[in-house]
This record gives sequence, C-alpha cells and structure tokens, in this order.
Amino acid sequence: MMIKPNASAAERESPYYKANETFCSEFECYVLSKKGKVEGVFNAWSYDLLGEIAHPKSWRLRYKKATYSSGNLFLPTKRQNLLVAAVWERTEADSSGAEFVIRRKRGSDRIKRLWNHSLSNPAGFENYTTVCKGRKSELLEELEHILAPLLQSGEIYEVKFADDKLKIELRTDKHHFEIFEKLSVL
Repeated sequence: MMIKPNASAAERESPYYKANETFCSEFECYVLSKKGKVEGVFNAWSYDLLGEIAHPKSWRLRYKKATYSSGNLFLPTKRQNLLVAAVWERTEADSSGAEFVIRRKRGSDRIKRLWNHSLSNPAGFENYTTVCKGRKSELLEELEHILAPLLQSGEIYEVKFADDKLKIELRTDKHHFEIFEKLSVL
C-alpha cells in the first residue's frame, strides 16, 4: 500500500481508523487501476491522499480529512470542526479562452446581479452562482450537466476554469468515482 498509516498501535482498533483505512484503500485501488501514482498518510482522525492519473487525460486528485478541536475541554464535541475535501485538477483543458467559476451563492450576489450580467445561476441550482468571463462555453455546459448530482446535494464547493486549468473542489467524504469517470474524458 503506497498510502501509509501514521497511527499509533492503540488507534488501529478504532472504528474511525478502519473507516479511513477502507476509504484510503478504495482510493488507492482506483488510482492504480488507472495506471496512476498514489501517495498519502492516514490515521483515525485524518487522511491526506494524492493521486495522479495520466490517461486518458492528466488529472490530479487530492482527498483530505482533518478533525480540529477548539482545545477547550468545556465545549461540547459538537464544537469540533471536521474538514472533508476533495480537489480534482486538470491542466491543459481547452475552453476557447473562456473563464468561469461556479461557486456557492453569497448574500451579495443578488445585488451584484443588477449591474454585473456575468453572474447567473446554473440551470436549476439556486444555491450556486456562475461567474462567466466571455460567452458561456461548451465546457461549462458539460460540467453543469455532469456535476448536477453534486450541485443538487450541495457537495460542490467551487468549480474554477482559468488559464486552461480546471479545478473542482468538493466538500464531501465520498469518492464520487462514477462522476469523475464522466469528467475524465472531457
């Protein structure tokens, strides 16, 4: 396994450790099945995984989980913070010079939309805003279609395309390989 545990012996019996180990193993198997490279570390509380796939297109996948606490023993555990994130990146994506961002809607977007016509909502997703420089590209339309389940569930944090680089940020503890498969051929 190229993803290595950095847990103490006592941690290895934890159900959280076993869940993270399963997640990491599935990630490693997927990347290696695509003839990619994988590395990372995990324990009961976190993981940091990096995978690079070169075929059919060059993609870099990063999955991260971190559990933070306030350090205050008097605050309940609900006050602890959990970050789960996935970042899928691809360079050399061509969108005919268009640049765009799909992000979660902000309170100020309603006001900005009055004078800034580059702001819109992806079709049917009121919780997200699209900021598009130039005309709406085919890539943007394809991404909205492929990422629709993640937009619906609210797991998309931001999708950004600029300087021929596509970056998709998720806030999820799932792999979503079935969606990535559709993206990998774009």
